[in-house]
Amino acid sequence: MWSKYMPVAEEYDKRVSEEWKEDSSGVLTFTGLFSVIVGAFIIESYKKLSSDPANETNFLLRQISQQLTGLGNGTLAQRTEDPSFSPSTRMVCVNTMWSLSLVLSLTSALSATLTQQWARRYTQLPKIPSSQKDKARVRSYLFFGTRKYYIHHAVEMAPLLLHLSVFLFFVGLAIFFFSINETVAIAISVSVGLFALAHFTLSILPCIAHDCPYRTPMS
Repeated sequence: MWSKYMPVAEEYDKRVSEEWKEDSSGVLTFTGLFSVIVGAFIIESYKKLSSDPANETNFLLRQISQQLTGLGNGTLAQRTEDPSFSPSTRMVCVNTMWSLSLVLSLTSALSATLTQQWARRYTQLPKIPSSQKDKARVRSYLFFGTRKYYIHHAVEMAPLLLHLSVFLFFVGLAIFFFSINETVAIAISVSVGLFALAHFTLSILPCIAHDCPYRTPMS
């Protein structure tokens, strides 16, 4: 009996683990490229959260020039207060969204890495015992454990985090360009809106039509 059970179980486990590995490999490849892109944008945008050193230097030079002019005229130049810097609300929102996008992207990559480890452990542990009966017992123990702890939800978490990361980046990109060029910002906003609409449609369709082949991690 066990000799017939284990080949079928091993074939099923191999197919499931391969699906987990393929999904996680795709996530790892995309997050690697995506994180580099987000990081490059953050390097440029975070500078908007603090005052420009060049402006501070110009302020000090103006102060020195006024004092020298006052000494030449025999008058005492009044000291000008250093203007306080406060980042714009738009830049704060942009940096917040892009930082969250980077964090979610890296978390997605970590989840995908863990998924590959779980898949490898799930298929290797039942092979350790020597007898078919012990192999079947270990395999059944692990199989019911995956059902008990809903491992399929954990596996789908990596793509879900990646989708949220991409969405946050797109929204931040649209807001960022409103401070540079309104025409470009509107074009990006329309593109992001169409992307969000298509994503929502693909997410909700499987809930309405169960035979629909299109779906997302949010379905």
